[in-house]
Amino acid sequence: DGIRDVERSRGLGDVYKRQDSSYYEAIEYLEGLKIHNLNAIGLLRSYFMEKGLEEPVLIAPDAGIFAFVKGAADELGLPCGYIEKKRISGDVVEHAPKILDEKGKPLVIKDKDVILPDDEIGSGSTTVGAAKVCKQHRAGH
Repeated sequence: DGIRDVERSRGLGDVYKRQDSSYYEAIEYLEGLKIHNLNAIGLLRSYFMEKGLEEPVLIAPDAGIFAFVKGAADELGLPCGYIEKKRISGDVVEHAPKILDEKGKPLVIKDKDVILPDDEIGSGSTTVGAAKVCKQHRAGH
């Protein structure tokens, strides 16, 4: 009851969160709160399917966002994987030359169109590094 009173006193009525965000999962039980999941999968589907991509594959730039990418891939009916990476500093990322599937096994992307979704892009170093790894693996586009 104390938490519910505090949240009501703050005027919190509707909460909007990324679908994969678990921060508000713990308070979804509170009466009077509406939790809205934001999801751009429908927009992604429309945009990329209009591009006429052949055999696209979704690749997460790192394992940390793989759950989100896998959920998107499942909804879109596409294969997916992730790139191993190591963050050296805030804007320096070292990518391993490995692209793995959900079981941690090598994923072949040769000649496939690759989509690199990410939840946030700061300096762009992760996305650029991931694109380079995909090119090393001879991705189509």
